[in-house]
Amino acid sequence: MGKVFVDSGANDGMWSLMAASYGCAVYAIEPQLLCLRWLAASAHRNQLAINAYNNLLSTDNFSSEVRTDECAGTSQFLLGGAVGDAFNRDRAIEDTWKKKRVAAISLDELISDPKAVIGLWHIDTEGAEPVVLRSAMKLFAEGRIERIIMEWEPTRWHKFGVTSAQATALAHDIFKGWNCSRLCSPVPMDFRRHTVVMWQQDVYCVKPGVQSLLSDREMKDACSKLGFGDASASKSVSEFFSADCKGDFCGRK
Repeated sequence: MGKVFVDSGANDGMWSLMAASYGCAVYAIEPQLLCLRWLAASAHRNQLAINAYNNLLSTDNFSSEVRTDECAGTSQFLLGGAVGDAFNRDRAIEDTWKKKRVAAISLDELISDPKAVIGLWHIDTEGAEPVVLRSAMKLFAEGRIERIIMEWEPTRWHKFGVTSAQATALAHDIFKGWNCSRLCSPVPMDFRRHTVVMWQQDVYCVKPGVQSLLSDREMKDACSKLGFGDASASKSVSEFFSADCKGDFCGRK
C-alpha cells in the first residue's frame, strides 16, 4: 500500500480533498454522516479517490447516536456515547431528529495493511486527541506514523475522562525524540513543560529521521497566509502536500 494520509475529524473534508488532489492515498474518518456525504460529493465532482469511514477513533468499545442532518465543526463524541459541544452549547439528541449509531474503532484496526505507513496524520477532534492518539499505539510502536499535525486542546480533555497529567505524559512518551513545535511558531513543543498551557494550540510533530514536508522558510510563508480568509487557509494547507513531497507519500510531484 505504501504511504497514506489520515484525516481524523475530517468534517467536510478540506484536508482530505487537498491531499487526494496531490495523489495521496487518503483515509478520512468522520462520525457525522452529512459531512461524509458532502465529502463524497466533492470527491466525485473532482474525480478524486478517498477512503471514507463513518466512525469514531478510540480503543474503547462504544457507539454514539449522531445526527444525520448536521455537519458541525464543534461536536464532541464522548466516551460511553454521549454527545457534547466544544463550546458547551446544548447538543442533546432529540427523539424527533434523524440519527445513526456510529461505532468506535481504533486506528490500529482501521489501518490493517502491515505495509501501510502514515506519511501525515491530521487530528482535529475537539479535545479527543489523547483518546485518538491512544487508538494508534501499535502503529506508533511499529514506527508506521511519520508526521502528525493536530489541535492540542487542554481545556477540553476532562470531557473525555483524561487529566492534563495523563495527556501530557502520553504525548511525552509517544513523541520522545520527535521534532515537535507549535505551528507558526519557532518554539519547540515540550509536552511535559506545557502542562499549564490551557489554550488550544496547533502542533506539528515529525518522527526522527523523517523529512519535514516544509522547510522553516516555507512554513513561515504558509503561516503568514493563515487568518486571511478561506482561500488563504486552503493555500496554506495545500503547501503541506506540495512543497517537499517529491513523490514521498503523495504520488504527484
